[in-house]
Amino acid sequence: MPHERIMKNEILKQPEIAIFKANTTNTEGRDIYWVLSKIQIEYILHEITALPPSAEQPQLQRTQYLEESLPVLSLEKYYGLQELPLRSTYGYVVAKIPMNTGSMQKAVLRTNNPVRIRKLTFNAEPAEHTGLPEHSEDIIGMFSLPENQLLIVPNIAAILNNVR
Repeated sequence: MPHERIMKNEILKQPEIAIFKANTTNTEGRDIYWVLSKIQIEYILHEITALPPSAEQPQLQRTQYLEESLPVLSLEKYYGLQELPLRSTYGYVVAKIPMNTGSMQKAVLRTNNPVRIRKLTFNAEPAEHTGLPEHSEDIIGMFSLPENQLLIVPNIAAILNNVR
């Protein structure tokens, strides 16, 4: 838990977020955006090399990043959203995730849209309903913007625990 406290303290000091549009049609009339703290972003890759699936987790795609084998996650797939046809180029966000055990783990999040860094100065209201078909309990928070945008903060630690 010390890592989690450090991460929360850093978020308070640096109120900036990384935001990227979900690769899905709008849900209940709203465009969905995934949100992470800027300090969780280690690197953004434009391509990855897929590793063969492990015997323990054959359903989970993995990639080599530096000297580590990391899981590659599709947030759209995990939350049961209908994915749009994929473009030929992807982006991959290498994120550092504080786990409940106190350790840090890295994961690669697949995106088909640009990642933007924004300050937390926009007017967002807490949202009451996500419209996510699956695993809606695995979010940290959700916010509505006036332009029919739904910002969702995924609980990547919970996702990593569930896909194992």
